Amino acid sequence: MNNFDFVTVVATTGLVAGVLTVGATNPVVQQKANEVASEIKASVSADIQELFGSVSSPGAIAIGAAEGTMTPDGTKTQHYEFHFDPGNGEPNTGMFSCQNAYCTENGRRLPPEEADKRQLSRIRKFAERLEATAQSKNLELGAVDIVAGADLFNQSELAGHDYLDRLKQCRSEGKTGTDAVLCARERAYIDPQTGRLDAPGLGNDPGRVRQDQKRRIDEILETLRK
Repeated sequence: MNNFDFVTVVATTGLVAGVLTVGATNPVVQQKANEVASEIKASVSADIQELFGSVSSPGAIAIGAAEGTMTPDGTKTQHYEFHFDPGNGEPNTGMFSCQNAYCTENGRRLPPEEADKRQLSRIRKFAERLEATAQSKNLELGAVDIVAGADLFNQSELAGHDYLDRLKQCRSEGKTGTDAVLCARERAYIDPQTGRLDAPGLGNDPGRVRQDQKRRIDEILETLRK
């Protein structure tokens, strides 16, 4: 190897953390490395902001469409205000069908608009981590890949955190586009410890899981096309 400075941009926890330099003695090289890091961070923020900047952003509406609380053109459905989750029977609130602790305050459900803001903030942070982690793994993501991952996180946080590894695995097997996304989302529901499907809300039925994940991806695609 030549005696040039070797520069690696390190991306962690949703943001470009900094620049790791090995033997960096040239200030011009160091400055260029800092510029590269800033560009990556800016592009990540811009992409995620466009998709999840507000509840009227395409990524947010796409997740709402997958949840059945929004139409692909951004109109609220009858399920927006309140509905019971068909999987676990818990009450859902707002466009993201929020039912976790972030959607309640002092034991009471928040108004759907407030629940939307809180859950969207969590979804946006997850999407930022998703994009940055993908960069560190040399895994290229398009808008559909990002929104599909964020939607999976909204549906099941545990499955969402396994999405990237499954997507990389599915692509390595030759799957591309939405076929790889569907493969990744299905496999994200498999417990890596037991090798068994862990999707009680879908009856732990592989057929139901596949049908549900395909339906959600189709809703995301239709929304992003609009």
